[in-house]
Amino acid sequence: MIIGEIEVLRWLHILAMVYWLGGDWGVFQTSYNVVKPRLSLDERRRHMETAYRIDILARTGIILLLPLGLHIGTLYGFAPWDRIWLVPM
Repeated sequence: MIIGEIEVLRWLHILAMVYWLGGDWGVFQTSYNVVKPRLSLDERRRHMETAYRIDILARTGIILLLPLGLHIGTLYGFAPWDRIWLVPM
């Protein structure tokens, strides 16, 4: 079985969405501990650093969604531009 370009792009698009939503959920859950006044300042800083590290995944995922989606749309013929416009993207 030969795996084509569209199959690879679909899976990359799904993975980018999972990283985006999972990362956002992780930051949301970690933020509860950042605002708890009963935790020490060092403990809250540790949770904040964790949230920053998780947020990198979410930002990377959401940024990749647009070019991957546009590429998939172009391959399916949904996008009004030619494939040459995908190179700058």
